[in-house]
Amino acid sequence: MLELYLVTKPQSDLLDVVGQAITGGVSIVQLRNKSCSDEELIQQALQLQQILPKDVPLIINDRLSVAQTVGCGLHVGMDDASPVEARERLGKTAIIGLTIHDRIDLAERYQQVISYVGVGPVFATETKKDAKPVLGVKRLREIVLQCPVPVVAIGGISVHNVAAVRATGVVGVAVCSAIMSSKTPSRSAMRLKRLA
Repeated sequence: MLELYLVTKPQSDLLDVVGQAITGGVSIVQLRNKSCSDEELIQQALQLQQILPKDVPLIINDRLSVAQTVGCGLHVGMDDASPVEARERLGKTAIIGLTIHDRIDLAERYQQVISYVGVGPVFATETKKDAKPVLGVKRLREIVLQCPVPVVAIGGISVHNVAAVRATGVVGVAVCSAIMSSKTPSRSAMRLKRLA
């Protein structure tokens, strides 16, 4: 399920691009939009739920109340909502992810309430302006070996490096630009999946 993880960015053709990405093999979708209101995000989430197959979960980035309203999973950063509160409010079966950068202590602290951790950026990325320092593949492999929960790698992942990332033992790779900015989202997703 976490194998090819799409993180969206705000764009007018969101539904079309996500639809194509699903056709190409994306297995989970995170709706990320820092600038819109909760009401707008709820509408986007409901529209996405209409086009996502039942086996492709929808995750909301950061906003616990939106995830609760829509009835889907949540991904939080180290400074966002508490994973414990998220689990209490979203229930036992919800997918809850936590960005840890390289802090394995956070994965250990919350291992009973989270489904996976996001680790990165593995490579330099333009998508997130306040990204932490680049980790690289060697450090990613060390984290995977020590981490008590499944690891999803994120940050600068493309068709050119996805095989090296998967070789570290991560359960999945999260991409944004590699699909969202592609002229052929379905083909890009297909290539990423094949190379991974």
